[in-house]
Amino acid sequence: MITHGLRSLSTLALLLSIPLAHAQFPVITQTSEGFRALSSLGSGTKLFRGFNPESGQATILNLDLSVHRVLNFPAAPANMYWSEINYITEELFDTDPATIEFMLVAFDEETSTNGAIFVYRENGTEVFSQMPGSLVGGLSGGTMGFAPIFQDGDQAYMIIRQSTFVGPITYYALPGTLPCMDCHGAPTTDGLVTGGLGSGTISTGLVLYPNPSASEVVLACTACQIGAGTVSIVDAAGRTVAEHSFLGAERQAMNLHGLPAGAYVCLVSADGRTKARLPLQVVR
Repeated sequence: MITHGLRSLSTLALLLSIPLAHAQFPVITQTSEGFRALSSLGSGTKLFRGFNPESGQATILNLDLSVHRVLNFPAAPANMYWSEINYITEELFDTDPATIEFMLVAFDEETSTNGAIFVYRENGTEVFSQMPGSLVGGLSGGTMGFAPIFQDGDQAYMIIRQSTFVGPITYYALPGTLPCMDCHGAPTTDGLVTGGLGSGTISTGLVLYPNPSASEVVLACTACQIGAGTVSIVDAAGRTVAEHSFLGAERQAMNLHGLPAGAYVCLVSADGRTKARLPLQVVR
């Protein structure tokens, strides 16, 4: 028994002395450029190259970095600039799955508050526009927030108000359907993803204002029933650029000092889970 035990120990010592190879996943490609996962296309997950408003083009790549499609768009309306691109889809704004449609948001150059909403086909053909217009992420005060585009039964809807802060609010019926974002049996209704950031579902009772903002933003929590946690401000590339403690207070001010102008998302997390996703526009 003692001999057998010594043999086992010596075998174990020998095994421990052999260097173990590191486990590896297959490498598809390598690049120094930044891309964002785009999972809202029926043709499968693609990579989305960073949006350059001045270029008139945005590129969608296959996972091996070959070009899948090029999205073309015109110059922004006079005295306005393109702020963000979202809702990139084959099945929402058009019933033809062979073409890609996408939404562009424009803002006034002087105030960065008066907005406009446009939808284009990939060849640059305009499908829809509302100017002035701003996507609705919640109506007012402590009212329950919701995605500006959602599906009820077989009908998809889009909600746009006249400006960033006031009505009138217009409800549109869209020709297509929201694609399956989570194809494990649970389609989402909180917007389509570019870069892991949704368009902004706001949990019940959570409101972010003023939005857009240049210096400070207030997170209002009215009976939102979310425990203490964190508020992370995430940029368009998916990087956390600021983090604050979430106190669950009725009103919580957050300083935006040092953040460049652009589109961000505030992620409210508690109990190890993301509880809310609120869009934020920083202006300078």
